[in-house]
Amino acid sequence: MTSLSPILDQPQSIDWEAIAPDSLYRLANQELYFDVDANTDLINLVWPWAGEPYVKRIGLRISAPREEPLMPMVTRFFPGHQELILGTEGVIVSKRVAAPRQSDHDR
Repeated sequence: MTSLSPILDQPQSIDWEAIAPDSLYRLANQELYFDVDANTDLINLVWPWAGEPYVKRIGLRISAPREEPLMPMVTRFFPGHQELILGTEGVIVSKRVAAPRQSDHDR
């Protein structure tokens, strides 16, 4: 018997348009936590030992040098990160935010 389930190990994918604009997804590790919105922008980064928010909001906008703008298509929710997939004719871009722990990227 395998410990992986092909059904349960798949990320939850929701059409970007179906997500309420005020909904948030919580990501955390042993040192910090923050919320992520449907656009995969970081909101209210907190180190619990500090007792207050360190960062209120970090947003990253991606644009294409074309006439058609990149449109958000799907937001995917994983246990350790969140991903927004944007696209236009011939271009697909993935934007991710994660809360890594004990790596070169954990700060």
